[in-house]
Formats: sequence, structure tokens, C-alpha cells
Amino acid sequence: MKLKYQILKKENAAVLTVEEVKNFLRLSHDYDDFLVKDLIQAAIDYAENFTGKFINVRTTECFVSKSDKEIRIKYAPLNTVLSVEKIVKGNPEDISDSFGEINLDSALLKINPKYVGEDLVIKFDCGYKEKVPYAIKMGILKHVSAMYELNENSLDPVEEVRNLYLPFRLFKI
Repeated sequence: MKLKYQILKKENAAVLTVEEVKNFLRLSHDYDDFLVKDLIQAAIDYAENFTGKFINVRTTECFVSKSDKEIRIKYAPLNTVLSVEKIVKGNPEDISDSFGEINLDSALLKINPKYVGEDLVIKFDCGYKEKVPYAIKMGILKHVSAMYELNENSLDPVEEVRNLYLPFRLFKI
């Protein structure tokens, strides 16, 4: 079985608003709003890279060549499967209602035995959306704060931020 992923759309939802971060930083002016916005995105990117999980939602398509009885989606957390299509002579046939079962917690799809060995296209949404764990939000806040206030005399804040992210990290072997 071969899997090929393609991210179709990335949603940049407001995990933290500029106003929330400014309150955390005790900023009352608007001079640095664009900087704060960029720092939030940089901290989110770092959190996604470190944990191996998407914070912002992505709509993703996975092409499965000769499917097995189980398919583990590599992107987490899995929100919902939007559609499943069986490819028959180059033409897609919608099998969303009968393809099998979904376990969102483990990002595991159990394929109906009649579709095992078939080529499939699976479209799904992955990412925390509005369910971002508070520890990750706090890590993003602390990271933004450290980057905003960073100067040559500052300590590296990354270890403290990583400790907040560790329980959510996907380990790959």
C-alpha cells in the first residue's frame, strides 16, 4: 500500500487573537500589532513542527494505492473524513457511506473488506480547530512573549515551551 498526501487548503483560524496576546504582554498600544500577529504565526508554526500535530485546520487529500484493511492517517488530530472515493478505470466513485469505520482518536480508518486492494482517494480535515489544548495555547503565549521581549541578555525560552508541548508530541520511529 502506498500513500500520497496533498494539502488542499489551510485555514488560519485565530487560535489566539492579537488582543489576547497583547493582554498577556501588557501592551496597550497598537504600534506592534503586525509584529504580534507575525509572532503568533511563528509560534504556531513552531508548535506544529515540534508536536507533529496541526493546530490550524488543513483539508487534505490522500491517494491510497491498493489499500490495506486499515489505513492510519499521518496527520493529526483527525477531525472528520469528508469523502472517500474508489477509483475505477480512472473515474472516482463515491463510497463515503460504505467505505468502513473511522476512529478519530487514533486517526485509523478500517476499510470495508470489499474495498481492500482498491485505489482510494480520501479527503479529510485535520487540526485542533477551536479545541486547542490550554497547554499548547500557553506555550504559544510564552513563545510569543519571549520572542517579543528577546534581547541579547535573555535566556532561551524554548525549553519551557517544549515542556508544555511534550504531552502532545507525536513520536515517529
